[in-house]
Amino acid sequence: MNLRLGVDIGGTNTCAGVVDSNGQVLYKDHFPTADYQDAAAYADALAASVRNLIQLTETSLKSESIFWQGLGVGAPNGNFLNGSIVDPPNLKFKGTTPLVAMLHERLDLESIVLTNDANAAAVGEHVYGAAQTYSDFIMITLGTGLGSGVFVHNKLVYGNNGMAGELGHMTVVPNGRYCGFGRRGSLENYCSANGIRRTFFERMAESGSATSLDHMPLAAITAKLIAEAAQAGSILLDPLRHAFESHLVPTYKNSIQIIESALPPGEAAILGAAALLDQAD
Repeated sequence: MNLRLGVDIGGTNTCAGVVDSNGQVLYKDHFPTADYQDAAAYADALAASVRNLIQLTETSLKSESIFWQGLGVGAPNGNFLNGSIVDPPNLKFKGTTPLVAMLHERLDLESIVLTNDANAAAVGEHVYGAAQTYSDFIMITLGTGLGSGVFVHNKLVYGNNGMAGELGHMTVVPNGRYCGFGRRGSLENYCSANGIRRTFFERMAESGSATSLDHMPLAAITAKLIAEAAQAGSILLDPLRHAFESHLVPTYKNSIQIIESALPPGEAAILGAAALLDQAD
């Protein structure tokens, strides 16, 4: 039985999973990314999580002969070309973290691959989800930050330095909010989970209107709760499609689809990270 491990490193939580050859996530584990300010301590925690998953899987499937194909990791500012996380804005450990090398020191796995977390989600969508029939598309991920992965002719675009396609850091509001890089007005500052929370608080302060969340402590109000209170499916995508079409040049109008992920919530990046192992061949 061939199995892979996929890891999604988010600014808030890290999720790891065991993926079979049919793209099913068999077992999952998670721990808070935000608890770690030191890269070595974080690598220790991640390696421990992976070892726990391997042990759980081998114990549960003891009648099976298991071959571990390797580990794929999606991380903020993860660079596929050098296996490092480089100056991540949403992680507490800064600078350059050679995570692939650090995990090789801690785990007995032959193949370990890393890329940007949004790139991993794009791979997952292309291999297992709604983008299976598309050779050219852009995947947008909304979480602690806003990420993007770009496919052209069935290949993920990395660019010369491995960091191509970072749409979240484009300036969309001149002189707007400051981001983790010290720049202002980035898309991520308005459309990420943190950005949605901030916009909600700003709008409530400006209007003074009552909301269904008024009874809750401010620290307990999450982007998920805000979305649920707003019933955010159509309230997000309908205005998005309208605004998108209104800003397109005539050549492209009515020719680009905006579709939702077809993967289970929370599993796109895990599946994509596991699928990264094919790119390492």
